[in-house]
Parts: sequence; C-alpha cells; structure tokens
Amino acid sequence: MTFLLLVPLDDQWQCEYFEIEPDLFEFADGLAVPSLEAWTFERRYTEGWAAWLQRSFTLRPLDTCVRYQLHIS
Repeated sequence: MTFLLLVPLDDQWQCEYFEIEPDLFEFADGLAVPSLEAWTFERRYTEGWAAWLQRSFTLRPLDTCVRYQLHIS
C-alpha cells in the first residue's frame, strides 16, 4: 500500500540566519516564515550571511506496513 503525501510548501517554514565564515560562530534567532512566497532575505544581515530554511512534518504511525511517496510541486 502506498500513500501519496502532499506537503504544502508556502507556510510553516523556519528561518535561521548565520555567518558563512564566522569568527565566533554567531547565529541569529530562528524566525517563523509566514509565507515562503513572500519571504525575502533579511536586509539587516550584511554580506557574508546566509539563510537556512527548514520545513518539517509528521508521519502518523499506522497499523499496517505502508510506503510513503513524497511529491513536491
């Protein structure tokens, strides 16, 4: 049995900014991204910074053995 898993990619992202070559490994606080479509790189971080965007989801355990297919569009 295969389940098709559709994960909407426009919301529920988390963004963390970090220095690419840090002296003291400076990280900025993680921020929620309300809409990935409207997201832009934070202007207060100058050249030498990067953004890490992450989105997670939960697969519910089932009583039967299943295979999940992740389709991203």
